[in-house]
Amino acid sequence: MLQLKAAAGRELRCKGHSFMSKVNTCLLPEQLGWAGPEQGAKDDLTHLLHMLTQVQFPRAFPRRLALCPRSPSFFSLLPSRLPCGVNSAPSSEASSGMESIAELALGPCVASQYLRPFRLRYRQNGISKLWDFMRTHDSVSILIFNISRQCFVLVKQFRPAVYMCEMEQQCPQYFGNKTEESWCPLSDFLPASKGITYELCAGIVDKPELSLEEIACKEILEECGYEVPVTSLKRITSYRSGVGVTGSKHTLFYAQITDDMKSSEGGGQADEGELIEVVEIPLQDSMKFAFDETFPKTMAVIFSFMWFQSNIAPKLLEK
Repeated sequence: MLQLKAAAGRELRCKGHSFMSKVNTCLLPEQLGWAGPEQGAKDDLTHLLHMLTQVQFPRAFPRRLALCPRSPSFFSLLPSRLPCGVNSAPSSEASSGMESIAELALGPCVASQYLRPFRLRYRQNGISKLWDFMRTHDSVSILIFNISRQCFVLVKQFRPAVYMCEMEQQCPQYFGNKTEESWCPLSDFLPASKGITYELCAGIVDKPELSLEEIACKEILEECGYEVPVTSLKRITSYRSGVGVTGSKHTLFYAQITDDMKSSEGGGQADEGELIEVVEIPLQDSMKFAFDETFPKTMAVIFSFMWFQSNIAPKLLEK
């Protein structure tokens, strides 16, 4: 059987897809987009094999290799989503631990450090009204772009609120009128992957002695492991989120980093229960990723990627 053996770190393309191969990854003809045993397909593959033996890869793909030599890190997290059936690298410890959940139980929220529910009574245009809302902290988030490898740095984590929204659709009986002060064990529950999201590096504004910029830099270091000077942050905009429930203010920043600014692995504050995985999205894959609904993500990711394409990407092309 004909096979194509790809060298480590080489980019191959088939049916409009591109991917970086692992060491000694063997690709079958059907994985490269050929239909099967037909003679025409074999001839095409033989021709491609001959071409590849004549090509010096660094010259053939200079832009891809220069822009993002370590960009496979994102795709290696998702073996089932890789094109053409290519196997991925093993999941990281953070990823495997993130999806290990057990002993789920649902109970009432009597008191919270982060949420305060209220009911507002008011009159509008002569009509009496009631509105239930929650007060919570404002927040900051940061679009991080690694100029050394031309990729965005996101975080991936398990979000119980997202997970329980999925649970309610599958198991509405667990919710009902949950007012009694008791915990209801969840005997049937979904895999943890239903609650995992891709997000910008972010944090709540809960330290009045720090500026928003200082909080943002602190979060970048804790979650992603990069030391970013406060003066290098660029404020993109601020906006209201959850306008029907919380109305909290969210401020978005942009940070440009290099590999030299890496000082730790990140991953969040373990003593605060954080379990965060750092994910890199290559620039050339960013818009496809942004609108791929199979990767749950926040609106801030989509908006910030679009902002980058309009405000930063043109300047990069000029250099």
